[in-house]
Amino acid sequence: MGVHVMLLIKIVFNVFYLAAIWMLVLLMYKRKNIVGYKEKFTIQSILFAFLVLAFGETLCGIFKVMTYIFGSTNYSNIAARNGTIISGVTVTLFITLLLLAFKYHFSKRIDFFQVVLLFFATLRLITIVFPDEKLKFSGDVLFVALGLGVVFLILKEAFERYDTNFTQIGIMLLISILCYIPILFFVSGDKSTFLLMIPKAIANLVIGMVSLNGLFRKSGINVVKLRG
Repeated sequence: MGVHVMLLIKIVFNVFYLAAIWMLVLLMYKRKNIVGYKEKFTIQSILFAFLVLAFGETLCGIFKVMTYIFGSTNYSNIAARNGTIISGVTVTLFITLLLLAFKYHFSKRIDFFQVVLLFFATLRLITIVFPDEKLKFSGDVLFVALGLGVVFLILKEAFERYDTNFTQIGIMLLISILCYIPILFFVSGDKSTFLLMIPKAIANLVIGMVSLNGLFRKSGINVVKLRG
């Protein structure tokens, strides 16, 4: 009975989560031309980030259903493997696009730190698409370094310029990354993984809502404090 209840909870949560993500994408798309030229690259990066997230999470959900339907068969293993690959690619691209949004929002030039993070993202994608058990740990470390690096850049600049929107985005992204760390290195089991995925999913939704309300608007992006 407990297994069926947990499965039902997972289904209901995932359905509402996917519906919310797609709704955010739709609202972002409707407002994508509402701001001026200066702000359009920031909101386009965020729109693409959530479009990638929506497609990726939807495909992962489909593969999870296929895994359950096929049971203990080769088809189930293939579906589970594909779901893992898509999940890894999705979250890596999501974080990378948020890095681009940070760059455009604060009019930052590409510096050494950003190049290193983009290099980490590329290596991480390679370890996902061409999986190797010997490289799995290295790929997970690269993912964590990428995520925390992007969080550091966002929060550092947002705090210095008193930018409320990107401060909230950075904090929520940090929560999302911190939820991934136990899953990658310490936690095993569907129940524990699902419980950690709940705050991760909520953090992603908050990033979307903050972006939608604070950036996709006629008045444009907040005026950020320029350094002296």
